[in-house]
Amino acid sequence: MTKTLQTTLSWYKLTKSCPFDVPTLLEVQNILHEIGDKPRAFVGSHDWIGTYECGLVIQYVTKIIRVENGLFTEEIIKLLVDHFQAHGSPVMLGGYDDSSSKGIIAVKTFPDQPTMLLICDPHCFEIHGSPTIAKLCKGKWLRWCKVTELSERHFYNLCLPL
Repeated sequence: MTKTLQTTLSWYKLTKSCPFDVPTLLEVQNILHEIGDKPRAFVGSHDWIGTYECGLVIQYVTKIIRVENGLFTEEIIKLLVDHFQAHGSPVMLGGYDDSSSKGIIAVKTFPDQPTMLLICDPHCFEIHGSPTIAKLCKGKWLRWCKVTELSERHFYNLCLPL
C-alpha cells in the first residue's frame, strides 16, 4: 500500500503544486510511529500498511470509506463520482481478502450494468523501459474492472484524498 500512497501523493505534488516531498517508506513508517499508530519496532521493518494507515499519513486531506462485503452501493458509487468531479485525485483501494493495494483513477457508470472502476496497480514490475499505456493495459496494470468482480467475502477501505 505504500506504493499506492506514494502514487497518490505524487499526483498531489504534480497537480496541486503542494510544497512537500513524497515520503519514502522509512518516512511513512516514522510518521505512523510519531502519531502513535505503530510501535518504534515498526520503523525500518518489512511490515505492511493498509488503506487505514495511508489515511493517517494524509489525514488532513483524506476521507476514508469502508465498503462492507465488497458491495459498492449506489451511495458509495455516488461518493466516488462526486470525489472525481470535485477533486480528481486517485482513490486508494485496499481490502482484507484482496490485499494488493490499487488506485482507482476513474469511474464509469451505466444505467443497467455494473459500475466500472479504472484500476491502476502501482506494483508494475514486468515492464522494462518506459511503460506505455498499451503496455500497462496489456499487463493488466491499468484496466477497467466491474465492481461486481471485486471480492464480496470481506471489506474494502477507500481513501479519498480531498
